[in-house]
Amino acid sequence: MRKFILLILVFLTLFTANGQTPSPYAPIPGKSPVSSSNPAIKNLVVRGKVIEAQSSTPMGYANVAIFVAADSTVAGGIMTADNGSFEIKNLLPGKYYLSVNFIGYAKKTIPLQIASTKPITDVGTIRLQTTDHKIGEVEVVAEKQRVEFKIDRRVVNVSQNIVSTGGTAVEVLENTPSVQTDFEGNVTLRGSSNFTVLIDGRPSVVKGSDALRQLPAAGIDKIEIITNPSAKYDPDGDSGIINVVMKRNQKGSFSGLVNLTAGLKDKYRGDANFTLRTKKWDFTLGADFSDMTNLGTRNMLQKLTSGDTITSRQTLADGTNFHKGHNIKGGIDYILSPSTTIGIVGTVGTMSHGDANLGHQITSYNMAMPSTYLFQDNSSTRGGKYWSGNVNFMHKFDNKGQELQGLFYFSGENGDDVTNQINYNTDANYNPIDKNPYKYRSNESPVEHEYRAKLDYVLPINEKDKLEAGYQGRMQKSKENFIFEEYDYASTNWINNPKYSSLVDFSQNIQALYGTFSHSNNSFSYQLGLRTEYTNRKLNSQRANKT
Repeated sequence: MRKFILLILVFLTLFTANGQTPSPYAPIPGKSPVSSSNPAIKNLVVRGKVIEAQSSTPMGYANVAIFVAADSTVAGGIMTADNGSFEIKNLLPGKYYLSVNFIGYAKKTIPLQIASTKPITDVGTIRLQTTDHKIGEVEVVAEKQRVEFKIDRRVVNVSQNIVSTGGTAVEVLENTPSVQTDFEGNVTLRGSSNFTVLIDGRPSVVKGSDALRQLPAAGIDKIEIITNPSAKYDPDGDSGIINVVMKRNQKGSFSGLVNLTAGLKDKYRGDANFTLRTKKWDFTLGADFSDMTNLGTRNMLQKLTSGDTITSRQTLADGTNFHKGHNIKGGIDYILSPSTTIGIVGTVGTMSHGDANLGHQITSYNMAMPSTYLFQDNSSTRGGKYWSGNVNFMHKFDNKGQELQGLFYFSGENGDDVTNQINYNTDANYNPIDKNPYKYRSNESPVEHEYRAKLDYVLPINEKDKLEAGYQGRMQKSKENFIFEEYDYASTNWINNPKYSSLVDFSQNIQALYGTFSHSNNSFSYQLGLRTEYTNRKLNSQRANKT
């Protein structure tokens, strides 16, 4: 293939230069420097050899052509053999020049005089020099894998997951190892819903799956699933930590991004983010909203064994659940110097989600007891306001990778978690047999505030070893009032049931120090860490009447 392509190139080059239909290597009538009727001088030969100048390696398939000196018309040409040699025949006496070139090498031109008294003209060995051509800047882009595995975490690169575009962090985590999601947007990490959510390394005000449902995928750079947290992190999440890293634009620009998504069955979502970056200041402003509705059915079978009694309960239900949210966020970074930056970030928003279910339930026993039938009408809603802010700084030292980071963080939330349920006892055809079905409702109204301060230091020892150390302190206060009420048909009022109602005040103060050492190379990596904490926790329950 290489020989064929080069042969075609030579042919096209010579044919174009000639501009005539006769054989490109034959003398051109009327153009020869000498005309003669003597056959002996119509078959003169030029030969030689082409080699690479640096290595003296013979260069096969180099392009060799002979041009008439007077008007640069082509008199003949050929490609060199494997050993670099060439031989051009059927030439007339006269003045010519020989041109030799090869891709990647400087073209060589040699003046040539062919005499009628010399049947063969040997030009000897021709050395070609390599040539360098400067080109403009080239940006080489390599795509990351969708999921990368590191010593203590899995990293999901959102840009490689085009399916999740327009979705939330929940859609990004679908089909990710150790993470499970359901159609309602609930996330479990290693089978547990008790995991910690961080946003850019800072704790999220909204917890668990609720936080991930509020984050639009378009603004996410990557998600880190930390199932083996080092001593640097709080040990709160039993199953691990999910850290969502948001996108940041390039400096020296104004940019904006707006996304709108609509789907069947009342699904709407949108977000907008704008960034202005100057030499000293970075300004960011963003907002997003979501209004998502899901329809579903449930078929659940439960079996309870107690001694000789086996209770079987089957529930069939149709339901609707919704997730709604709005938030506004903004931030300012000030670049004190090329190595030091301070910033302020704030977020305020609302969120709500809930469901409504209508279902039938049959309970069967194996001790000759008749089955019971139940019709249920359930609904629940949860929502409220949340806010957070932080002041942060980062200083990078002259030693590459050595840095000091500090953060003061505050957050708060309030809202209501309301549940309503009506149970109708029915016959086998699910016709109500109770005149007054059992009704109850509950309302949980928490108010929470949290404050954090942290200082982290990173010291690279060499390219493979690194030390990290830091301090973290946090204070948390919350007040939760839980009210359980049952409907009284006699008085037509809701009556508080003190057995299930409670008022709780909670406070917690934690001071922590940590240090880690890590080593990493191509074949083996490890991390060693130590964390010590002082914890002062108080729980005051109204029902217990003591702290």
